[in-house]
Amino acid sequence: MGLRFRSHSRFRFLVGLWFGVLAVFSPAHWAEAAPKDFVEAKQIAERIYSTHPEDFYCGCRIDWKKGGRDPIDAASCGYRPRKSPVRARFVEWEHVVPASWFGQPMACWKKGGRSNCSGHDAKFSAMEADLHNLTPVVGEVNGDRGNLPYGVAGPNAVQYGRCSSRVDFETQRFEPRDVVKGDAARIVFYMMSRYSIPIDDEQLGVLREWAVKDPVDRWELDRDRRIRQQMGWPNPYVANAGTIALPELKGGASQRPAYQQPAALTPPPARSKVLGADSALATFLSGNQRSEVLGNKNSKLYHLTHCPGYSLIKPSNRVLFHSIAEAEKQGFRRAGNCP
Repeated sequence: MGLRFRSHSRFRFLVGLWFGVLAVFSPAHWAEAAPKDFVEAKQIAERIYSTHPEDFYCGCRIDWKKGGRDPIDAASCGYRPRKSPVRARFVEWEHVVPASWFGQPMACWKKGGRSNCSGHDAKFSAMEADLHNLTPVVGEVNGDRGNLPYGVAGPNAVQYGRCSSRVDFETQRFEPRDVVKGDAARIVFYMMSRYSIPIDDEQLGVLREWAVKDPVDRWELDRDRRIRQQMGWPNPYVANAGTIALPELKGGASQRPAYQQPAALTPPPARSKVLGADSALATFLSGNQRSEVLGNKNSKLYHLTHCPGYSLIKPSNRVLFHSIAEAEKQGFRRAGNCP
């Protein structure tokens, strides 16, 4: 009787242990927690960008160690202030889709503006703190852009020295630099789809063109992976850029497409714009030499491009493969946290 009881207890223990292991390696377990408000979102966003110290609109280097003490390195990007040299020295967190775009139709905003919504309205706070919509920018540029829509700036648009992003106060348009136009477009697509934010056809047409001309790059994929780990879901226009359809023009004033859940997280072909990687890996990931399978010779595990550990492998431990079959043939196993 005692032996049978111990056997049953051991069986229950093993079953419990097995389900515990499954829970640890389930996608839900990987997600930490979406920030509860904009203040917390900014703190998390700084950690996400800690290994990519570059502002979004001008490409200025950011010294995160300086904190509030002039972290923008204007000389690194040739930035010249328009009229606010003090604000130009600081990093501000830009809502690519401005808060007013999703806040103005809400009751809390109508009663008291943004301050009446932040921290008081759960729906607004979730949108305001969505990490997919936040990018670090030069404070002055953030102030000049305000809530202007994206578009093609005119000949009289203001430029900030060698920073090629421009604001056109006459036509009320803001045009980001070419290398992030697609990034900005895919963020707008995500926000309009997830939160039913209407975008007029004129702006949508420009954004669709930008998304095609500036495809997803290595940093954009890595940023999306980090945000997905924190919030629990990706931006499908980044994670599935090769297969997901862009929002279509409807011929009307605005549209609200249904949010499209991503299928298998299949990244698109990489471009030569590889940020935050060593030169050997950058060369391998560009052009026809791109590998979607990266092994760790120390752990004998392989990672795909969307896996959390893909960009974390030390250069000395990297083994580059052209296929999963090649990796497994050499004795490598798929990483447990790689869906």
